[in-house]
Amino acid sequence: MIKGLISVVVPIHKIQKDFSKVRQQLHRATTPIEIIYVINEKLRDDMLITKSNEQITRIPNCGRGYMLSEGVRHAKGEIIMFLHSDTILPGDWDIIIRRAMKNKKIIGGGFSLQFDIDSLYLTLMLKIVTILLHLTKVLSGDRAVFVRLQILQKDLSILEIPIMEDIELSYWMKKQGKSILLKESVITSADAFVQNGLLHQTWKIIVCMFLYRVGGNIQKIYDYYYS
Repeated sequence: MIKGLISVVVPIHKIQKDFSKVRQQLHRATTPIEIIYVINEKLRDDMLITKSNEQITRIPNCGRGYMLSEGVRHAKGEIIMFLHSDTILPGDWDIIIRRAMKNKKIIGGGFSLQFDIDSLYLTLMLKIVTILLHLTKVLSGDRAVFVRLQILQKDLSILEIPIMEDIELSYWMKKQGKSILLKESVITSADAFVQNGLLHQTWKIIVCMFLYRVGGNIQKIYDYYYS
């Protein structure tokens, strides 16, 4: 572990259209960070040109949870953040996280969320989701969830599932300490809603959540969501 370092794990199945913006915002950090890109082994190495504080590790395309756990194994920071490759961080994101984590009672947290398109439907949906979040303390992965790395490394198996790893991580964080929802927002892509249709994508998420809650087969849930 390197004192004062924030490790950022970015799982990549494919290069998103706004990935250059995501990467640029990461490098606006003014404090020590490392960035670990965990990429689908089918992607060519030359799709990502690394900088001095970046590294690439390749694994089979077997689900985001496995990609995140692989990133944890390579991380050296005090704090680790899991960032989707289509999610843009706010300015001074590293300072914001460090400020929040000064409270030793806080195990981790996530950012507030906005979509990259104007949609009344998505705005209302986010309001409902945020209310549920305050009640359940369950943080979705697109909120750039961060956590104290040394504690997480002791329970790494919670991430080793192909989907719903963010839910498992949230449950684990609730047992370990206090989680915080930051007022600052990340901006994430609404492409899945645009491509699949607003109602269809919402229904897909609801079905997956229901199947997960009732103990459905996690691989079948993964296959259904990405079908």
